[in-house]
Amino acid sequence: MAKERAQTNNSVSKKSTTTAQVKKPKDTIIRKVFEGCGFRHIQSDNIHFQINSREGEIDHIFVYENVVVLCEETVQQDVSSHFGNKKFFHELIAQSRPEFLKIYRKLNQAFASYLEQSDFLDEEYEFRHIYFSGNKEADDGLTLNSNILRIMQIQDANYFDQLGKIIGSSARYEMLKYLKIGLKDIGDRRKRGGSGTPFTDFSAFVLPSSQTNYPPGFGIVSFYADPASLIRRAYVMRKDGWTQPEVSYQRFLKRTKITSMRNYLSKNKRVYINNLIVTLPSESEIRDSNTKTTISLAGINKICDAKISIPDELGTIGVIDGQHRIFSYHEGHDGYESTIKQYRERQNLLVTGLIFPTNYDDTQRAKFEAELFLAINDTQASVRSDLKQEIEAIVNPLSPIALAKSIVAGLSKEGPLAGKLQRNLYDGSARMKTGSIVRYVLVPMMRTPRSSTRRDTLIAVWGAKPQHCYSPVSWVSLQFPSVSCRFNSQYSGCESKARFYVGFSPFALWNPRVR
Repeated sequence: MAKERAQTNNSVSKKSTTTAQVKKPKDTIIRKVFEGCGFRHIQSDNIHFQINSREGEIDHIFVYENVVVLCEETVQQDVSSHFGNKKFFHELIAQSRPEFLKIYRKLNQAFASYLEQSDFLDEEYEFRHIYFSGNKEADDGLTLNSNILRIMQIQDANYFDQLGKIIGSSARYEMLKYLKIGLKDIGDRRKRGGSGTPFTDFSAFVLPSSQTNYPPGFGIVSFYADPASLIRRAYVMRKDGWTQPEVSYQRFLKRTKITSMRNYLSKNKRVYINNLIVTLPSESEIRDSNTKTTISLAGINKICDAKISIPDELGTIGVIDGQHRIFSYHEGHDGYESTIKQYRERQNLLVTGLIFPTNYDDTQRAKFEAELFLAINDTQASVRSDLKQEIEAIVNPLSPIALAKSIVAGLSKEGPLAGKLQRNLYDGSARMKTGSIVRYVLVPMMRTPRSSTRRDTLIAVWGAKPQHCYSPVSWVSLQFPSVSCRFNSQYSGCESKARFYVGFSPFALWNPRVR
């Protein structure tokens, strides 16, 4: 029996060595992502164990307080098969967590030491399971059916990698939101039971609607808040981010700008005096500073000295203008951190907050925020054309620009232009930028014809129905295989890109199959 056990152990060891050689390098983006976001890495690869008679290993473990993230990573091309095996194994771990902790503690000393030092009960740990494919994006079918083992897309990993490089460990708050973990589930709040969401009071002035000209039901509040409180609660609808891409519009943070502002804070030690523009959750409470009674927005008819209570939770303050000022106070790893950390909770930034009516849904909020963002920033500096296009698509989803952007989104995923269009910040300069395609090629084709007899736009040919915005995707793929061959072999270089810009529109309207 002992001999059989020894042979079994030897076979496992041999298997793990072989797997490690062919499956993946260990210093990969997923480790950079989580460590860059303030998580600690615990070595776990090649530590095989059994759970419910199923044997496996965990590629990476990342921890922060009582948050434990079990990660799987592959560079294999056959993502579907690999993911299926890992998904089943992680489901067993999730179903038998007490057994997993009991077994794994004995095998991984670093993991056991962390649990012992963190002083949480086993049931107080928040486990999450992440799968990452570094070479090939997992298809939508796998993504939609990954419940326990969540697939992190390459674009999302690139986003968090860049975010961590710019704002350091403060990126952990957005990562926690991505992992669907609230502040009430972390640290001392979890030890106290994690029930309810505490509110924090800020001294404020509330403006009546008669002095703002905003529609009825809106509230405008000015208050001071420390940067740490804002960083913890802030969310920014970045168009290259992971959340709600269809209604996201803001630029990504600029590292040079953040560095310059941290240099200013470190040398001058002075707070920024211009105000931030944010949105506040509708559950925010306004109370009279003297009587402590709750005030309804409808009952305010003059400027009111008040206290505003804002939930202390992730993603409750939406930043419309001022994200660089807020995140310049981030928890960094540079030479400025020793000075800035002294002011993160001491200094106060002036904030103007917009409270939406309770009947506003996410789409209405996003549209209003996008219009306000454009109004503020277009008067300060010219907003890039691609950013204006993003905002136009949110504000008017049936406009020629919105329809054109829908077509580009489809073309970037399938057909001869799949993988050749620049859809986000991380795609690189080798791909074609889509701003010019939208503006000069597709928008003219989406416009309503100037007369009923003209058939020089796709709207005239197909009719102005929203579902037709995906027709060009299938059309390019099926009717022009020669375009695919042409661009697969001769895509690189500006001349090839220019030929596409010039040739695409005439092709579309000349092709008799379209008519």
